[in-house]
Parts: sequence; structure tokens; C-alpha cells
Amino acid sequence: MTFDALTVAAVAHELRQTILHGRVQHVVQSDERTIGLEIYAAHQRRWVLANADPQNARIHLTAQKPGAGERTSPLFLLLRKYVRGSRVVAVEQPPFERILILTLHRPAPDENHENESTVRLIIEAIGRYSNVILVDAGGNVLDALKRVTAELNRYRVTLPQRPYVPPPPPAKRRPDQPEEAELARLLTGADMQPAWQTLVAAYAGVSPLLAREVVFRATGRADTPARAADPGAIGGALASLWSLPATGDWEPTWGIERGEIVAFAPYRLTHLGEWRPAPGISAAVDAACERSSRLGAIDQARRTLVVAIDEQLALLQRKQESLERALAGHVQNGAMDRWRRYGDLILAQASSIRRGQTELAAEGERIPLDPSRGPADNAQSYFARYRKARAALTEVPALVEEAHLRIRYLTELRGLASLAESREAIRMLREELSGREVKPSRKRPRTPQTTGPTTYLVADGFEVMVGRSARENERVTFDLSAAGDLWLHARGVPGAHVILRSGGRSPSERAIREAGEIAAYYSAARADGRVAVDWTERRNVRRLGKGVPGLVSYRGERTVHVTPGRVTK
Repeated sequence: MTFDALTVAAVAHELRQTILHGRVQHVVQSDERTIGLEIYAAHQRRWVLANADPQNARIHLTAQKPGAGERTSPLFLLLRKYVRGSRVVAVEQPPFERILILTLHRPAPDENHENESTVRLIIEAIGRYSNVILVDAGGNVLDALKRVTAELNRYRVTLPQRPYVPPPPPAKRRPDQPEEAELARLLTGADMQPAWQTLVAAYAGVSPLLAREVVFRATGRADTPARAADPGAIGGALASLWSLPATGDWEPTWGIERGEIVAFAPYRLTHLGEWRPAPGISAAVDAACERSSRLGAIDQARRTLVVAIDEQLALLQRKQESLERALAGHVQNGAMDRWRRYGDLILAQASSIRRGQTELAAEGERIPLDPSRGPADNAQSYFARYRKARAALTEVPALVEEAHLRIRYLTELRGLASLAESREAIRMLREELSGREVKPSRKRPRTPQTTGPTTYLVADGFEVMVGRSARENERVTFDLSAAGDLWLHARGVPGAHVILRSGGRSPSERAIREAGEIAAYYSAARADGRVAVDWTERRNVRRLGKGVPGLVSYRGERTVHVTPGRVTK
């Protein structure tokens, strides 16, 4: 998500409209990078969130109160001292910077002016250098979320009692007043480089998202090469967007892809194809970043689960290899029968064997002997090896097959884990991996929790069910479907079992194709352009093995080649 300089300008405008002259009533610290301020203004309480995460830094109004974390920082204590009870007297943005400054004044409660104070809360949303800094009236740092020593940054030391040093201004051109001749020179010199990259490199406050929108508005394509772009049109589109801070004609929007928010901006995101108006820039940022944070947590949980599955897979693969080596050793060159024959020959020639003898020659065989043991013990040693080999021939193949099925199960589980899109799905898979019975979570989720398989409606009103875990695959296929329903699965790769409920009707080709697109999307082949999806009646699907849910064999299949995708639920 892009919290760029133009977005900061829009947020500053919105804050001036909503919290200017408001009173700070509460301060919370959610985590080591997030501060929340409750501000009462115009008879309404609002929360302002300031976040210094390197990947997601931002400041905006938020609809929900930020939660209070277990740990607090020195900055939080100073905010309670200097900011709580103060009023917001100014909201400023240095030109073309991703920095927003709140000036807060707390008047003296009496004539002595002893407790009067003016401070600035500076939120720097500048990538890995992002920070939240409290500065006193004299320009000295009171404290910051991230203290920066001279060892980390010799130019900008950010420590208590040290002067606040702003980031160095970008050595770039103003984006609100582009000169056509200079822009023409820049675009011509960039040759076949995309024009949007030229704008990002040359103009202050221009992010890749903004640059692509400028180029699209000027040329009809976001990836137009620099040499092919019209400098006049590019300059006009750039100046038009950067006139928004002066005109206040903001149009906050979300960029949409597959029904999900993938971007936000204080203007129409026309180059993304699908966009949706947002009620305000803070609402746009809040919803988009909440989804980004949620997906980030899901990504981390997904990676952790995949690592755990990989560890179990590695152990099973080593076990299978060991069993196969043992089996091969027992049967190679008729070893089992040889051990029994050696034992029989030693007993038959026992009277001729002397103590300390290391070898027996009999019937063309040269049989190794343990010189410390007598003939009977040597014979029993070979008989024991024979019995072990015979047991291996009956037991080891079953163990090899069991390990093979378990490896297939874990491979399928790994594929499902890599596709998991919710905390609930990951929890189900984690509990399956541990062998625990999957039970509904007792914790109250922030978002509605899915209690069963994911469902979709496809063409002609047919319902499609999708399993999210091995056990749910088993349930979808054998418990929730009828024999005449259609069963679909991406061919040869891990993925979800998909059921197209027929309801006694014959599904149309379009319904089957859309169900196939869903099966391809919920498979390890999701990123492929075209995916082969097998489908057959559910009556043709059989369980494969015991204790390995979700593994099946099937017959009578037909195949549809589709592009992975989802229809609207």
C-alpha cells in the first residue's frame, strides 16, 4: 500500500476539517510502533492513529479505538504528560514530504502559566526511517518511538535533548509546476524506460502509484515507454493531480482486484481498471491497511505452518528411504534364503568346526564364522537374520506404503496451507498436522468466522463447495455431497476438493467451467495461465488408505482446461 506525499496532503486536509482545535483526551500505545490519540472536536470523539512501521507507516483517523498494548515506551509516558489535555492548534505538511506535524498547545490552568506547554508531534512515514517524534517548543527532541544514535545515522541523531533535524529535502523537481521542455528532455533521455519510472526519479512527492496514474491519464496506458509519452499531456496530468492540495477536490478511492482492496489514493485510481469511491481518505487508508496488516499476519502464520509441514515431510522421507534400503538389503541376491542355508550347513558340519575357526567351506559356499562362538551359536545367528529378513518381507512393505501415503497426505496438506486465506483455515490445518480434532475456535473473531466449507454460486444457480483442509476435503466429498454431484480437482497437484451440487439437474458446460476455475484457483497451480481440472461424478471417487483424510482415487473423469479464478460468492 502506498502512503505517499499526496495522500499525506489529503490526510492533513481532512484532519484540519475534523480535529483542528480539538482536545486530546486519551493516549494509547498499541505496540512498539503505533500511537493512538483520542481527540474531542466539534462535539465528536475521533481517534487518530500514528504508525511508524517500515512497511506500513501512516497517520489517519481510524474508526475503531486502537487497542492498548502490554508494554509502553518512554515516548508514551511523555505524550501523557505533554499531549493529554492539549489542543490541536495546527496540522502541517512540509512541501511534498511524507511527514505530518501536529502542533499541540496546553494552556496554563492559572495565571502563573506554570504548566503551559506547546509541543509538536511529528509523524514521519518515510519507509524504513519512519518514526513518531515529540519535539518541544525550542525544537529539541523530547523522545521518539525509535531512538536514532550517531552510529545509526550521523546526519540525523534523534535522541532526547538533541535538536530535531528534519530529513534532508529531496533533490528533485516540484511536481506541481512541471516545465514541458525539461519534462521532454527527461522523457527522451530515458529511452524505453517506462515513463512512470522517469517521473518517480525526477519529481518530489511522486510515488509509483501516482506516476502510473499520471501516465495512464496522459496516454491511456500505465506502462507507456518514456520516449513514446507526450510531455505536454504528462505534465498536465501531473500538475492536475498535484493541484488537489490547493483546490481540495479530493476523490478518495480504493483500487479493487478480485473483489479485494489492493490500493488507495486521494484521487480516482483509473489505471487499475476497477476502483470504488471511499467515504474519506482516512477511511480509505484505514480499510486498506487493516486488510494489509491482517494479510501480513496470515502470511506469517502460513509460512510458519509450511515450515512445520516441511519438517515432518523431511522426517517421513528419511524414514521411507531407510525402510526401502532395509527391504532391499534383505531381499537382494536372495539374502533371506542364504541366511537359512548358512545356518543349516553350519549345523550339518558342526562336528568338523574347530573353535576359533573363521570360515566354513561347504557345498561350494564359504560361510563366515564368529571365532568367539561355537557352531550352534553361529547357526542361530544366521537363523535370527533369516527370521528378521522374513519378517521384513511381510512388514516393511506395509510400513513403506504407510509412509508413502503419509507423505502424499502431508504434500497435499502443504499445498492447502500455501493457499490458506484466513486464520480459521490455517488453524484447521495446524490442528490436522498435530493430529488434534478440529474444533470451533472459542475466541470471538474480529471478522465473521466461516463455519463450513467455502461456497460459491456459479452459472445457472448451481452451488459449489470448496474444502479448505484435508479433513474438510474429506467431508465435502463424502459427507456433504450426493453420488450424482460432480467432483473436481486440479490434475496432478495439491488442492481443494470441489463439489458442484447438481440437485438432480445436469450442470451446463458453463457451470462446470466456472467450477473448474474455482478448483484451479484453490490448487497449487493457481499462478499458472491454464490448468487442467479433472471432473467426474462423486460416485466415482474412492478413499485411499486409512488415517490419511483427503487422499482419493477416481475414475471416469473428463478434463476441462481453465484459467484459475473465483466467481462472486
